[in-house]
Amino acid sequence: MKKEGKYFDKELGPLIYNPDLNWYDVLLDTKYGKVEVSLSCDEFERMEDFISELRKFCNRIESVMAEAHLLIAEKMVPLKNESWLDENEDPITREMLMDAIVPQGATINLSKGGLAEMFFDDGGFFEEHSIVVWHSEDGSVSDPHLAG
Repeated sequence: MKKEGKYFDKELGPLIYNPDLNWYDVLLDTKYGKVEVSLSCDEFERMEDFISELRKFCNRIESVMAEAHLLIAEKMVPLKNESWLDENEDPITREMLMDAIVPQGATINLSKGGLAEMFFDDGGFFEEHSIVVWHSEDGSVSDPHLAG
């Protein structure tokens, strides 16, 4: 597979090659903010197959992000209110968390077959930890948790 500093795809726009990690990054504008999607070149012999895999995921980005945000709110708001509140801090609402994580966007590390690890900024609610959500090969989103 040919690897260049920059590759332009008519649907996705510019893809930037990272030679240190042997992957391409594409930056997508979504209603949830900027989302960076990275896909490793290691599992692909042809650029056409690589682009097809990337497009397949990116074409669903709005629904994937919507599902991830709902799961984050569902699991992380109770976690914050039950275990992460500082003394004299008021409990948070779903809306507060959603507003805090949306502007920062997300970083998504995609693998062949659709498996992805999605990283979200915590909005300052969890002492600058990342919120990680999994995207499975079947297209489902699951397991929001803290990392870092």
